[in-house]
Amino acid sequence: MTNKGVMAFALMASLLLFASEAARRSQTNRVDISASDFKPADTCSADQVLAEGSGEECNEGCLQKHFDKYRKEYDIVSSGEAAADASKCTQQDICLLMRQLDYDFFRRARLGALTDAEAETSLTQGWVHSGNCNKQFRTRGFRMTPVRSMAMCKRALRKKGFRPAKKFVVHQANLPAGCVAIDLNGKKYGRLNEFDSDVDPFIKYNKSRRTEITQYCEQDRSLDEAAALYYSPYKLKDSMRKRTEYSTSCSFGMMAHLSNTGATKSPCAKILAYRPPAEFEHLQAADALDMAKKLDGQGHAAKAADLRDFVDAMRSKNTLMDIVANRWCGGVWDGALQSSDSTCSLPRSPKWAKVEKNQPAAMWRQPKTALTEEACAALAGGETLADILEDVSEEPPDFFRDSDV
Repeated sequence: MTNKGVMAFALMASLLLFASEAARRSQTNRVDISASDFKPADTCSADQVLAEGSGEECNEGCLQKHFDKYRKEYDIVSSGEAAADASKCTQQDICLLMRQLDYDFFRRARLGALTDAEAETSLTQGWVHSGNCNKQFRTRGFRMTPVRSMAMCKRALRKKGFRPAKKFVVHQANLPAGCVAIDLNGKKYGRLNEFDSDVDPFIKYNKSRRTEITQYCEQDRSLDEAAALYYSPYKLKDSMRKRTEYSTSCSFGMMAHLSNTGATKSPCAKILAYRPPAEFEHLQAADALDMAKKLDGQGHAAKAADLRDFVDAMRSKNTLMDIVANRWCGGVWDGALQSSDSTCSLPRSPKWAKVEKNQPAAMWRQPKTALTEEACAALAGGETLADILEDVSEEPPDFFRDSDV
């Protein structure tokens, strides 16, 4: 190769090396920019999605105290009883109800509380001879937990032909947890073991002596902390971001349920929970107003007032249902999604969530979005239901006039 050829080859090699390095740097910069552009929202902390003291010990009263504290701070309620006050019913109050529904799901899921549909059938129960209650998922296809109810245990023992032992409640590490049946060479009795052991049922032989221990279990519908948080339908899936008004958190029926169970002093929930007297429930509002006029003419002012109160309550309720479904609830989500402080991202298994036994392994799922308290705080000073009702005719609106109430 000539000197000129060598020099040309060297020049070409150096240019290729420079171009390669430049391309590598350019590619790295593009990757860095892409990563920053798609940085995920901050992961939810425990205090953003759980009430203080949340868990099995946090009942409806615990949640009422947690959320009504904010209602007092925002001047939505006073220290008195819940009232159907349209002047206090606001989008901010609806936001608090949306968050409370999410928290209440967590509470019920941790307890394994039955839904109305589940209440129609009893939980599966049975005696386990191999592997303890916590190991039944692979063989039965559902999780089980030891029966710890004294009354339930005694009933199951008698049905099995065993008598409760004189010393019925024990605390023994060498027995399975909960309700156990003991067959000691034909001597059959049962005990309730309060020690939370992992001992399996067993059969043992010692010369001519035979001992068989079985454990009584029931189906376990409770969820661990991570699953109860993640599977709440009141959090928002990514697929719902452009149709937030269809979120389950917009369920005015569940908001009314919170009021009916005494779990909130929310004025909006109280309005939604209104049920007409039995004598009025099949009346249409226009007919009720006509009857009120006739009763006034007959001197029955009190009865006429009752009919007008009924029409006014239904007018408020149905107007609020329309506002929640079409404006306020979706508006809460739409506004919150514009602010990083108003929402947080909840993965399937937050690092801080308690890990518990007897739960199936968690699989990766797309993170969900939860509302934070900042979302509700940002809604202060908005219009009230009373403001909206000023533009609603005292005669029933179209969607109400043609319907039975």
